Amino acid sequence: MIFVYSSKSCPLLKVDLHVHTTASDGAYRPSEVIRLAREKEIEYIAITDHDTTEGLAEALREGDVQKIKVFPGVEISTVYEEEEIHILGYFINTTNKALQLTLRKLTEARHNRARAMVKKLQELGYNVALEEVLARAGPGAVGRPHIALVLMEKGYFTRVEEVFAQLLNPGCPAYVPRFKISPYKAVALIKGAEGVPVLAHPGENFPAGLLTELIETGLSGIEVYHPHHPPHLEKFYYELALQYGLLVTGGSDFHGHDPEELNGFGSVLLPSSFITRLLTAQRSKDGNLDR
Repeated sequence: MIFVYSSKSCPLLKVDLHVHTTASDGAYRPSEVIRLAREKEIEYIAITDHDTTEGLAEALREGDVQKIKVFPGVEISTVYEEEEIHILGYFINTTNKALQLTLRKLTEARHNRARAMVKKLQELGYNVALEEVLARAGPGAVGRPHIALVLMEKGYFTRVEEVFAQLLNPGCPAYVPRFKISPYKAVALIKGAEGVPVLAHPGENFPAGLLTELIETGLSGIEVYHPHHPPHLEKFYYELALQYGLLVTGGSDFHGHDPEELNGFGSVLLPSSFITRLLTAQRSKDGNLDR
């Protein structure tokens, strides 16, 4: 996942612009993530928890202590024609009422979904209780990884990926769809909160035509570099970003539950010009760059 950009006039920076904490479904507290980033010599980091901004204040305080530039962010879950689409928002105003109202609705939906999934698991014969899942989530927004971790603690599985593949992914026996907003609304909410909206890890089968529609709505960038993007997809989305004049970002999507994730955390290298353009978009009044 390391992007090597050869240019003496444009140095590489170690960054991670897609990171989760215990405020949603990560394994490390926001302050712990920032300290780990210091150990990894990461220069710029974005905290982008799922459908919540609760961990940002702690992360920003620790960033000041550790002398790391922390971008306040969020990852909003959306759906388009039955496909899950995630939108990252950078530099958001966390006091924006419309954004926070929607995030609260999404958090409530996560709780209701966890209850329904636990019920399905119980019907399948698994000894798991909602209280255990909520305790595992702590103050963060509950998600499927918390259910997976409880099942692992009880000895049913050894890896989070196994739980998802056998029980929690779409089409699996314990999967329950969750209330989501449209990607158009997510982009509009982020822009309304003075943020910079970026399409997260679009992957192999991103719906044709949706990108141009999102750009018209105000999308500013694409997460080109991501663990689920092999080189041919990195090249494809990089060229697409150039074609439409979009920002290029990258991140490890760090959660920290799997030791292998620690290797990916801090492995993203981006040209300093990419970060400069992102900061320029943040400083502009409407969150856009000249295309």
